[in-house]
Amino acid sequence: MNKKLTEETRRFLKKLDRFLIHLSIYLAVNMALAIYTFTDFTTNWWILFPMICWALLLLYHAMEMKDQKGRIPLRKALLLLLSPS
Repeated sequence: MNKKLTEETRRFLKKLDRFLIHLSIYLAVNMALAIYTFTDFTTNWWILFPMICWALLLLYHAMEMKDQKGRIPLRKALLLLLSPS
């Protein structure tokens, strides 16, 4: 049972790692696009389209992190990682 939990935890942590990489890339790129947009907003309305679409994809990615029961097992993963045994 404990081996299965740790295997589930490893899978979740890999998913979490991929999500955090995706989130950091999203934030970095969109910060650059926002700075570019605010310098000349009148001609750069097209920049909002990739920002919004990518945000929807990021939301979908976050929703995929659920386990088979539909829960996000972050608490279980943190408890297993931080337990002294």
